[in-house]
Amino acid sequence: LIEDIERANADQIRALQTTQASLAAAASQTPEELLTLVVTQLRSGRDALPAFGPWMLSEFPDLPPEVLLEAIAGAGVDPETVGAQCPWNRRIRRKALMKGMVLHLFSGTSDREFRKVAQEHGHVYLGVDVAQDLARPATWSWLLRAAAQGCIRAVLGGPPCRTFSLCRHFAPGPPPLRSPAYPHGLPTNSAVDQAKVRYDDGLFLRMLALFTVAKAASAAEPFFLFEQPQRPQSYLSDQDLARGVPSFWATPTWTRFRDRNALRLYDLCQDEYGHTKKKPTTLASNTFCPVGDPIFKASREEAAVYAREQARRESEGRG
Repeated sequence: LIEDIERANADQIRALQTTQASLAAAASQTPEELLTLVVTQLRSGRDALPAFGPWMLSEFPDLPPEVLLEAIAGAGVDPETVGAQCPWNRRIRRKALMKGMVLHLFSGTSDREFRKVAQEHGHVYLGVDVAQDLARPATWSWLLRAAAQGCIRAVLGGPPCRTFSLCRHFAPGPPPLRSPAYPHGLPTNSAVDQAKVRYDDGLFLRMLALFTVAKAASAAEPFFLFEQPQRPQSYLSDQDLARGVPSFWATPTWTRFRDRNALRLYDLCQDEYGHTKKKPTTLASNTFCPVGDPIFKASREEAAVYAREQARRESEGRG
């Protein structure tokens, strides 16, 4: 564990130094030009940090520097280290790169329907959850390089909402960690709580960055589906909104990403699709989603598995 921490610190120091050294040269380039360079460097196996750092800073300017730095450092992980520590073996990685992959982030165990759809289209299904850990440098670095190869056909998932959770603003829930004025952490957060906020911010960032790189590297735009609790303004009273309930949908990071990718938003309640609770939810996608169509609804069995998985995640505080 100590070695892992020391290695992570060394990677972040190198990422910071490389990014600082590259900023002057990158100042004359547009974010689109930087992204093209990022894809080229990742695809060739070369060190992508000189372009990746400045691109991340220009693409996600509203995120805290420490969140960006942790993600930037992952692009500089040595390919041999990635191969040795990647959660998927060489056979699975090779198959995914050859056939294309459906990348299901924060997948839990309710993956049967997603796996089935991926296989029907001739793609490999890759689920990423706690065991694979999107924030782990080897996982993140390999997925970035796969995205740059144009091998990702779909990116879907719902990052943990534990630090945005509505229950934090109503008794007897845990204390709030964010607010509309402080979307990246309250000034009063303890070090432990702020670490949770920073970690979750990093997961949001990685999902958006992966899709952006995959889109730039692909001939056809990959499918994108992003899930979070519904915007509080759509169903809470003014009195409840006065509690300062935050939402990822209201952050500048999301607004910029949505506008750049012309995403559509769909509101639904999960009890209509088999969940045991109402759970007002918003989906964002670059493709029309027939939310009201019965075909869109999961089977009762799959919904029951999903409900149990959600209950387990909530009990563990992962949302």
